[in-house]
Amino acid sequence: MKNHATLKVESPAGPGLRFEVHTGRVTFHLNSGPDVSDPSPTQVFMSSAAACTGMDVISILRKKRQHVTSYQIDVEGERADEHPRRFLKLTFVHRFTGVDLSRDAVAEAIRLSEEKYCSVMATLRGAVELVTSFEITAG
Repeated sequence: MKNHATLKVESPAGPGLRFEVHTGRVTFHLNSGPDVSDPSPTQVFMSSAAACTGMDVISILRKKRQHVTSYQIDVEGERADEHPRRFLKLTFVHRFTGVDLSRDAVAEAIRLSEEKYCSVMATLRGAVELVTSFEITAG
């Protein structure tokens, strides 16, 4: 299955860069520079990894009939000091609030996403250190 995106630079001159990105029916912007109003490519990269696994996790927990009332993922990236400044490590903290959430069900949902379903995590595995933890709050 192929995916496609078209990027068009909107500001070829000046201190920063702004790209308009078209991916099928969706359009968004990426920025770099001093006065950004949109995320940078590296911010989107980290967010994509978190969103990919998060969508799987919620889908799995719904199938397990777990009642999640709030879900947040914090992701932090560590990058190399020298160019190309690649990501060396991504740390994910999944924060759940719910009614009678099973720790085992949550742990299994995260594991299945990371090891079986999330294409972004599968792409990163072996190239970036991936660290994951989770917290559950009753509510």
